[in-house]
Amino acid sequence: IVYVPREDCEMDRLTQSPATTHCPFKGDATYYDFLPEEASSEAKVEQICWSYEAPFDQMLRLQHHLAFYSDRATLTRLDQST
Repeated sequence: IVYVPREDCEMDRLTQSPATTHCPFKGDATYYDFLPEEASSEAKVEQICWSYEAPFDQMLRLQHHLAFYSDRATLTRLDQST
């Protein structure tokens, strides 16, 4: 699992899902749905990723990061150096 910093994601295309789960090692997970742009052929993808908003102390490095399901999203790294 790769955790991506939120600042590297298009957060305006994600909306919080009502779904939550609990991990005994990391804490409570919040899920996000992907919203297509208007007039786009893309479809909404429910629960495309998750985040630990307030992880346990030993997992604080996950805070402000998102983890995407590999069967629901394709991650692309864009070079911002130009």
